[in-house]
Amino acid sequence: MVLPVSHFKLNFVGSLKAGILIAIMNWEDIEKFMFDRFEKETDLKAVLFVIGLRESGSIKTKYTKENKQDLMNLAACKILSLDGYFEVSHLDAESWPVWKQAKPIPEMNPEQQEQFLKEHVIKYFQEENLISTPGSVS
Repeated sequence: MVLPVSHFKLNFVGSLKAGILIAIMNWEDIEKFMFDRFEKETDLKAVLFVIGLRESGSIKTKYTKENKQDLMNLAACKILSLDGYFEVSHLDAESWPVWKQAKPIPEMNPEQQEQFLKEHVIKYFQEENLISTPGSVS
């Protein structure tokens, strides 16, 4: 079982204005990446769903609302694990990772939560070499 994103109390880590501009620019790259592949406008939930699909290896044509939530939760834990907020404690009977919080996530308002998650999505895409960053070649 994966913990729901709403279970986590997230807080904005805080970054310089220049860092936020870079994150927004890179988020636009992710939106373009998603549009190019799926020919649809996208949002954070859709990106988390796709990351969840990628991480689970799940290939179905239909997903229940609960399946979609589980995949988005998997993605949220995965992207936050990149900075050590979560780690896998074990796999459940269905081979799904069970996550445990490794360090506290500071409190933040909903806008800051969205920015925080977007920054971690960007990091995931970069670490998985799914997009190139300004000045890099991929």
